[in-house]
Amino acid sequence: MADSERNDLRLAIAGMGLRGVSMTGSILRGGFGIDLVALVDTIPARAELTRDHYALDVPCFADTGECLDAVRPDALAVYTPDAFHESPAVAALQRGVHVYCEKPMATTLEACDRMIAAASGSGGLFYMGHNMRMGPFYQTIHEIVAAGEIGEVLTLEMNEYYYGGRTYFRRWNRLLGVGGGLWITKSVHDFDMMCYLADDEPASVYAVGGRKVFRPKPGSAERCSVCDLRWECDDYQSPRGLIVGDGESDEQVRFWQAWQELGAGAGYLPHDACLYRADIETLEHGVATVQFVGGACATYTMNCVTTPEVSGRWLMAMGSKGALRADPLTQTIHLSYRGPKASRTYDVAPLARGGHGGADERAVADFVRCCTRGTEPIATATDGRRAVRLGLAAQQSMDAHQAVRLDDDA
Repeated sequence: MADSERNDLRLAIAGMGLRGVSMTGSILRGGFGIDLVALVDTIPARAELTRDHYALDVPCFADTGECLDAVRPDALAVYTPDAFHESPAVAALQRGVHVYCEKPMATTLEACDRMIAAASGSGGLFYMGHNMRMGPFYQTIHEIVAAGEIGEVLTLEMNEYYYGGRTYFRRWNRLLGVGGGLWITKSVHDFDMMCYLADDEPASVYAVGGRKVFRPKPGSAERCSVCDLRWECDDYQSPRGLIVGDGESDEQVRFWQAWQELGAGAGYLPHDACLYRADIETLEHGVATVQFVGGACATYTMNCVTTPEVSGRWLMAMGSKGALRADPLTQTIHLSYRGPKASRTYDVAPLARGGHGGADERAVADFVRCCTRGTEPIATATDGRRAVRLGLAAQQSMDAHQAVRLDDDA
């Protein structure tokens, strides 16, 4: 074995859902200095299917602990459903194995605290996968704000209109016990980013929201393919599912169809399941207002009832010296100033290539650097817990119709 191969980070991946399968492919294509050594999923046949699809010669496991003991990897990447991040992460940390944890950190503060405790006594690194921090678009925004270019941050306006978010309502994300609700499973990205940009701790949250569109609809069927309303429904979905696009090869189509069938056998809904369901437990749209300790204010809108033309994360930051306006569709960042300084525009589009605008690949590369060189993660367990705390507070505020204070010991 060559020296370069011996220096590769030996990585196991837990969770062969959409995210895990996608990231497995990205890792194999990326040249990150990773030696992929095992796949884990509670549906073992999905792990085996993924292994065969990527022509890997690695063992597959149904249990993370068994995998860790048998393979002894250097690191574990956790891509399980949100409520199930804790168990594999803690198992790895207790064995001194580095952990990359997909966002959100967990769906309860108690789980976050147990993960933090495991990390504090471990020789392994805990890397919080808040990948938005790593994308060129948001990295540039953060660099501009952190450099004081717009002065002291006064207000942040963050609006996400997510056309693809409607699929949450046929996936496990619709269930509070699995995803924690969209204030967590979706919005922790944005709660983390507003804290990152404000460079401050949140003091209180007030949130409103609900669900008016994705509710049971008279005459609808369990699946789009057999529904009498399919010709008039704005949310009709081909039985092939969003994960199988027109540009997919025959081999990819066969893989995803087999992957879906294995999920159906374990109780997952088909990818043309009706979105107008009675078992949806989370909101589809909402607005949260966050007050920071230092006085800055932020608003965040999340809406999964939208159109492809406006789908994206829109951001406006107002400071004591100027304003920053970020356009996700053009990947441009425009700066203007209160004084005579000339405005300017940054075009980040040439850099925004890859998963989530290049964020996925950069996060993996940074994780490898942290594990092999001892550098500090760009997002830590503390950051992960803070974002979950904000998501839980938003849900609490929405349910109680009142602001929620975030005490230091919460």
